[in-house]
Amino acid sequence: MLLWFFACSSSPTRTPGQAPPVLTALQTECDAPQACAGACDAGEALACNQLGLWLHDGLMGATEDRQEAAVRYRRACDLGAGIGCYNLAGMVSSGDGGLEIDPLEARLLMTQTRQLYQASCDAGALTWCVNLAGLMIRDDLGSPDPRAAVSILQPTCDGGYGPACVELARLLLGSRAGRPDPERAEALLTAACDDDVEGACNDLALQLERRGEDAVPVLERACDRGVPIACRNLAKRVPGRDRALALLSKACDAPKNLDGLACSMAAEILLEQPGNEELAIHRLARSCSVGIVSTCMKAVTLAAVTDSSFDKATARDLVARGCALGDASACELLERLDAP
Repeated sequence: MLLWFFACSSSPTRTPGQAPPVLTALQTECDAPQACAGACDAGEALACNQLGLWLHDGLMGATEDRQEAAVRYRRACDLGAGIGCYNLAGMVSSGDGGLEIDPLEARLLMTQTRQLYQASCDAGALTWCVNLAGLMIRDDLGSPDPRAAVSILQPTCDGGYGPACVELARLLLGSRAGRPDPERAEALLTAACDDDVEGACNDLALQLERRGEDAVPVLERACDRGVPIACRNLAKRVPGRDRALALLSKACDAPKNLDGLACSMAAEILLEQPGNEELAIHRLARSCSVGIVSTCMKAVTLAAVTDSSFDKATARDLVARGCALGDASACELLERLDAP
């Protein structure tokens, strides 16, 4: 159901065919759905993307509405935010939110993402340089180029931008961009962790563990700073199921970059304790929402055999999500559910 204040207005007037302005901002200033809706309608690209994120997962008081999230991502993309194109491409490629799966459209959106990231990076917006390098490292367009990513990350890191150093360290730990250099990678991660760069302490902890050192103190530091994956990694290394559950729940409930695997692991522990089936179902549904395919049908099956508050529409959405993610059993069930 759409909330009234999420209704879209028309985009700011531009000459037909005119490119959107180059985005150099790093984040929006709006801090609530209604404020971001107004900023988005006024033409602020990153406000549209932020609103889309909240709508997609029902965060910050927004009612979950993935079709409206797609609308907001589209508007962000049209206004020049590559991240909006990227998020919409993910939805189009998987059928998320009931969208029609369209590989060609997804590829076009990814191409647009890269073009917009490149323009923003060229204009000196370092966050978008890191995002551009990420596209080159991954296989989003079928042509990964880690060496080109290094050529972007190296000067960005040398300029003092910590997130670029973290990404560069990750490349140096492997062989995709040439000969591995673990010593240099660890030095970069140590400096970035000391500067509270997101993800640095988690990566540093895992590297220390590879060398036989204790990763727990560094993981605790990262988890305390709100890094969901660090909380999940810490949960696997601490004694006691109650403490592990608390850490996994923190990672699952994170307002940013929630960890779907943590949600799934939390559900497993909850199911060991009678009376927690309802919370386990919601953890599984949350995991499904961020693309952990195995949890979609688990949530539906558990809801069917327990006294769950899940309604049929919610269950069907989970089945559809599982099907879109490639679960054949979900597709078979979806076909039966939609049969006359």
